[in-house]
Amino acid sequence: MTRNDDLWTKLVERIPIDLSRPVTYLTEDQIKRVLEGERRDLRNLVSMTSEREWAKVLQPTHSFVLPKSRTEWAVVRGKGYCKLVKPGNPEPFSSRLPIRLTTLSYGRGENPFLSHAYHSGLLDYFSRTTSKLYDTLSGRAGTRAFTFHVDGSPDLAVEQGTQMDIDKGYENTTEVLLFEAKVGAQETFLIRQLYYPLRSHLIFQQETGHKKVRPFFFVANPDKETYSLWEYEWPEDHINDYEAIQPVGEPRCFRIVEQEVPKDQFTEIPLDKSVPEIQANDLSKVTVLPFLVPQGIDTAKKWAQHYGFARRQGNYYESAAATLGLVRSEAGTFVLTEEGRKFVTLSPQQRDAFVAERLLRIPTFNRVFALAQQRDAEGVGNSEIARIIEDTRSLTGKTPPRRASTVRAWFKWLAQATGTVVVEGQRIYSRMGWEKRAK
Repeated sequence: MTRNDDLWTKLVERIPIDLSRPVTYLTEDQIKRVLEGERRDLRNLVSMTSEREWAKVLQPTHSFVLPKSRTEWAVVRGKGYCKLVKPGNPEPFSSRLPIRLTTLSYGRGENPFLSHAYHSGLLDYFSRTTSKLYDTLSGRAGTRAFTFHVDGSPDLAVEQGTQMDIDKGYENTTEVLLFEAKVGAQETFLIRQLYYPLRSHLIFQQETGHKKVRPFFFVANPDKETYSLWEYEWPEDHINDYEAIQPVGEPRCFRIVEQEVPKDQFTEIPLDKSVPEIQANDLSKVTVLPFLVPQGIDTAKKWAQHYGFARRQGNYYESAAATLGLVRSEAGTFVLTEEGRKFVTLSPQQRDAFVAERLLRIPTFNRVFALAQQRDAEGVGNSEIARIIEDTRSLTGKTPPRRASTVRAWFKWLAQATGTVVVEGQRIYSRMGWEKRAK
C-alpha cells in the first residue's frame, strides 16, 4: 500500500464517500479536516494521472477524481484512464537543426525532450502540419467553464479558472496542437489531461481564432533515446462525453538522428526568367492553400475571408501558389494541379524542399541567394536586395526597399525550413558564411 492508498482509504471511510453513487463531491475543507496533520500535498493527492497512481480503494468501483474548481473535486464512476497502444519499433528521424542546442540536455523534465522534438521537426512530421508551428503555450492555466458527463452520469460542471496543465502548446495558421508529455515508461494516462485543455481551447477558438484543436500524448524514453507519440480526438457530436476519446491514426516511435545541413544545397538551381515574381509575404500560408482547396476554400475571396485578409491579398496568395505549380484557376476557382495533388501527400521535409527549389527559380530570389553565397561572411542587406529588385523587375523609387522586406521574409522561411541560409537581423547569410562569421 502506498501513502496515497492510505490517505484515500481514510477519506472514503471518514467523510464518508459513497462509491456506489455516479458522482460524489469533495471540498478542500473536507479533505483537510480528515487529513489534518498529514504531510501530503493536496494537488498530488487528487491528481493520480495514471493507473499506477490510482488509489486502490477507488478501483473496485472504477471511481476516479476530476477537478470541478480550484477547491472542489468530483469522485466519478466510469472510464477515467486510457491505455496507450504500444507503437512499433523506433524509426529514424533526420533532424536538420542549424546549430547544436546544448541546453536541451539540461535536466530530465518533459520540456527539454518536447523542445528537442519540436526544433528537430519531429512534431511537424508526426502531426502532418501544413505550415510552421510556433511554440505558444506551456505550464499551468485556468480552464474555461464547460459541462460534460461520464458513463451516463449527471452533467458535471467545471468552473471557469479550474487549474489545468499543458506541457506544451503549438500553433500555426490553421491549428492548435496541445501536448501532454511524460518521461519514462507509460502504459496509461488520465483522460482529463487531454480533455480539459481540449475543451477549454475549443471554446477559446470559437471566440477568437476558429482554429482546429488537436490533443497529443508524448513519451520520451531517455535510456532508449526514443520519442513516442499518440494523437487523440473526440467526435464533434460526442464532445460532452468524457469517455468518447479515440485515437487518430497509429502511434509511432522515433529516434532522432542529427544530420548536418548540406552547405551547398540548392546552389545549382538556375533562375527561370519565365517564372513570375511573388508578392505574398507569408510562404507558410501559400503552402497551406493546397490543403484548403479540398475543404471548399477554393477562391481568392474565400481564402481571404478564411484568414481575414483583403481580397487583393487573396489574389496575391493565389498567384504565389500558382507560381509554385500547386494550383491553377479555372473560371475563378482554385483547382489542384498534378503537382499540387502530389504535394499534399509529401512529408513536411519533402514539401519544404519542393517549395525551396521552386522559389529559387524566381529571378529575384535566385539572385539574392547567389549573392549571399558570394558575399560569404558579409551577408546581404536591404540595400543589396533593393538593387537586385530594381534591376530584375525594373522598379524604382520607394518600391524596391519596401519589397526587400518581403524577400527577406521568404529567406526567413527558407532558413527555418531547410537551414541552408541564416537570416540574422537585417542580413541574409549563406550557411557557410554564417558559420565563418560565428567563429
